[in-house]
Amino acid sequence: MKTKILLLFLLLLGWVGLMPAQEFKIGQVIIFNSYVHHSLTNDYKKLVKDGAIFDTINFNPIFLEPDIKFKIASKDDKYYSVVALTFNKIKNIKKVSDKNLYYNNKIFKVDKEEFLMKASGAPDLPDRLNIGVLALPFKYRPQGNKSFDSDFNLNSTLACRFFSLGGGHLYGQIGAGIGGVELNQVNSKGITDDGTIKANALSMLMGLMIQYKKVQAGIYLGTDFINNQTYYQWQYQGKPWIAFGVGYQLFNVSLGTEAKNNTQSP
Repeated sequence: MKTKILLLFLLLLGWVGLMPAQEFKIGQVIIFNSYVHHSLTNDYKKLVKDGAIFDTINFNPIFLEPDIKFKIASKDDKYYSVVALTFNKIKNIKKVSDKNLYYNNKIFKVDKEEFLMKASGAPDLPDRLNIGVLALPFKYRPQGNKSFDSDFNLNSTLACRFFSLGGGHLYGQIGAGIGGVELNQVNSKGITDDGTIKANALSMLMGLMIQYKKVQAGIYLGTDFINNQTYYQWQYQGKPWIAFGVGYQLFNVSLGTEAKNNTQSP
């Protein structure tokens, strides 16, 4: 029994040993998980006090910082050469805290062993703005009889991403759409018999939405408007409702995607 366990353990070690290491390609965008030495680190150290991260006189980075996006320019058996994605300039004057002075238009050579130990692929965030389609399964109207509406509705939305973590994203959303509402003698003074009328309604909404991959869920506050309100006197005209919604992102609005992919904020 012990022999079988030992053989199984050796097979597992061999299988793990055959697993390919992470491969980095030229042109790939990466980040480092810790401070990284580069080929000029020792030369820059001589110009400043011990423990400094930057040479603020000559605007040289002594170490490459973590969580900054770099693009792999070239690689060989000993080194990876990387270039930081361009930092946007905050002001026209030189300021020691502006990272564009330390990183823009500079190539850094990093020892291959240290690179492989500290580098990982940069997370691919969705566009800051996107357009989607949202369906609301129900609307709760707190006024009067405090009713729930479950009629069909479809809304187009514009979302702005505020926060991202672990593959999930938090958006603020605004939108508008068309849906149906039921008019009857309880909620509309213009309906005088026991009949009901299905009326079209224009909806305006805003809310918070969480998105994972392309699936969306959120909570919304909105209001509806129908035609011929003067005649029907619908009691919920222009009054707020609350809803929980689900949706699916169909396409993105890109505002300068190429420029966004080659720049980063200070």
